[in-house]
Amino acid sequence: MILAGALDQYKSESLKDQMLNAIADQVGDQQRILIDMTAVDHIDASCLQVLLASTKGQKTKKLAITGAIPSVRQWIRIAGADELFDFSEGNE
Repeated sequence: MILAGALDQYKSESLKDQMLNAIADQVGDQQRILIDMTAVDHIDASCLQVLLASTKGQKTKKLAITGAIPSVRQWIRIAGADELFDFSEGNE
């Protein structure tokens, strides 16, 4: 899944739909949903909440996030949620 721009309250419903589709598309032993955040320049609490909700009750242990810029990753860390996501290399 590729995300872009500012992930704010105006995009939270769309993000929720995307996450539900990604979860529904999981088959067999697929362990993670890969989220490319290379083009994301901001994430607010409403979209972070969608991502957090997506980790609950799923077969996946963690969502895999790649390309998160330092400010996005720091916001996730400050929210205390960084342990719920698997960050791919290149995000520091």
